[in-house]
Amino acid sequence: MRFILILLVWCVGATSAFGNWVEARSDNFVFVGDTSEKRAKLIVGELEEYRAIIFNLFGWGEQTELIPVQVYAARSDKDIKKITGNTWAAGIYTTSHEGPVIIANVKGRFGKDSQARNTVYHEYTHHLISMYNNTIFPQWYNEGIAEYLSTFDVNKNGVVKIGLPNNGRGYALSNPKWMDMSVIMNSIRRYPFRNTGGKSNQAIGQYYAQSWLATHYIQSTEGYPDKIRHYLKLINSNTKPEKAFEDSFGMTPEAFQNVLKAYYKKNRFTALSLTLKDGYEPVIVTTRKLSKGETEFHRGEAIRRYRRNSEGYKLADESYVKAIANDGPIAQIKASRALIALSQEKEEEARRFAQQALEIAPNDSRILQVSGHVTLHTFKDTGSQDSKQQISTARKTLKKAMKLKPDNIQAHFDYVSTYFVKPDKLSKQAIFSAEECVLYYKGRNFVDNNLPVVKVLLNADKPDLARRVLEQTRVWSESPHNRSLAERELSMMRK
Repeated sequence: MRFILILLVWCVGATSAFGNWVEARSDNFVFVGDTSEKRAKLIVGELEEYRAIIFNLFGWGEQTELIPVQVYAARSDKDIKKITGNTWAAGIYTTSHEGPVIIANVKGRFGKDSQARNTVYHEYTHHLISMYNNTIFPQWYNEGIAEYLSTFDVNKNGVVKIGLPNNGRGYALSNPKWMDMSVIMNSIRRYPFRNTGGKSNQAIGQYYAQSWLATHYIQSTEGYPDKIRHYLKLINSNTKPEKAFEDSFGMTPEAFQNVLKAYYKKNRFTALSLTLKDGYEPVIVTTRKLSKGETEFHRGEAIRRYRRNSEGYKLADESYVKAIANDGPIAQIKASRALIALSQEKEEEARRFAQQALEIAPNDSRILQVSGHVTLHTFKDTGSQDSKQQISTARKTLKKAMKLKPDNIQAHFDYVSTYFVKPDKLSKQAIFSAEECVLYYKGRNFVDNNLPVVKVLLNADKPDLARRVLEQTRVWSESPHNRSLAERELSMMRK
């Protein structure tokens, strides 16, 4: 493991007035937000350092993000609420076929123990666990491990401390009335509360605090890392949550809660120590100020990707209008408007925006992918001869997008989907793209969206890869129908 040496490159950008956002880029991150270039550089640099530490800890080797993680920075909870619609979170991680997105409140200092720092690392940990770990974690442990890892610290001698006490959770744990541990342990697919304010906010704080404490105890107590591995294996094999817990830990969730209360009362939290060595690993971070048009475009993109409803799309479009008025990236704006129109089932409008974007930027991989995506989804259900021809056109457009940018994973997914809609003889590209999609679009976030990939893999006689997706779907899908469908497919494969 190496120190991270940040090489800052100042880019010449448009002169911008106060209030415009800044951008900082590295191989693995694109940071955009309402902060200074110095702060942006610091955050990206520390994220790269944290990423290297976690990769070393889990033994994942050296890998570069296929789609750089988009980090949006807000300066207040009010800004986060406006962009995401969320009323309680200081930061949110989400992902889709467009790629991973994090938003966090970075107001104030970004040093050790700061809420901003812990929030960014917490949200990014969700991404790392989802994308690079082959075992899906239940909701409580997913939050607990993000809390546990995100309080890391590196001193000047390169000694890393992981699992430092999370002082922000102390208040909730001091509350004599804890959340029932069986409720927490049964929250494998979703949170055991609703975001309704008032008492639910107290439940949120209690849930996170107890999940952190449980994870800290498990990671710090001899024999318990083996227990959690057995538990995760059982959970991922569709064992009922409480049985999986009792079989693995040898106690009920209620008994475990008493253990945790005693652990908290002792107030002796050990941390894992790692030593960084082998010199310096250079990481280049480029920074620049964004123009007014670019700022409004990115603001619109952040809202579009978080607030996928009519109110959110209206707010996003207001930013796009301002971006166009200030020489923003018009082709990209039209592509995003096409995606919004498609989400609202305004198919003619979606095709019109996509075509306008393509006329402006005919050799842009993202524009081509969006064009193919819109064509695919506006003609996939008609079954007419014209529809079949349009699907073939979409296939050619997506193939061009992949040729221009071979790692355009969205184009790979849409290309595979054309064979799900129009089941022609599989091309070598379709099989290759399906394999790529299974490797990238994995984890709980994609279990309900990978049916086209599964079908292509089965038709290509690649049952092992298809089985991996189906096994995750039968456990982790939010849809009972999809869980049953996955179980049925697996049963047929076992015959």
